[in-house]
Amino acid sequence: MTTSRITERRARGENGFTLLELLITLAVFAGVTLMALPRFGGSKSRISLHSLGIQLGSEFRATRSAALWSNVEKRVSISRDGRWFWSDARANRRHIPEEIEVRISGAGFATSDEHTHTLRFLPDGSSGLGRVLLREGKQSVVITIDSTTGATEMAWIN
Repeated sequence: MTTSRITERRARGENGFTLLELLITLAVFAGVTLMALPRFGGSKSRISLHSLGIQLGSEFRATRSAALWSNVEKRVSISRDGRWFWSDARANRRHIPEEIEVRISGAGFATSDEHTHTLRFLPDGSSGLGRVLLREGKQSVVITIDSTTGATEMAWIN
């Protein structure tokens, strides 16, 4: 009767794995990890883009809510160079990373001065029609503001 080496080791009271078995397991794990890395490459930039999209979309929503609540017109502004955004609803300016391209379109965005694009939210909740495209490489986020309702929608494009 033939017995395996594992059975023989267990019969002698030896438990565990040999060094060779551990090295083979580590080599297979390292190979699988190396094959998976390109798939997840650029994830930091993707996270940065998605985070900015969520922040800007939240800024539009918060400003609309503030206009409804206070019954006073509120504005969201984006610098012409696309590096900053802020609103009447919140005091702080937020930075847009250099690697993210910003494109602003829509009749609702007015140029309030030579350095700023501004979207107004009226006390009834409506706003001007606006669209903001954030792009980094092949990844994009499109934020659309409806003129009738002031509702903000976001679409993620790969």
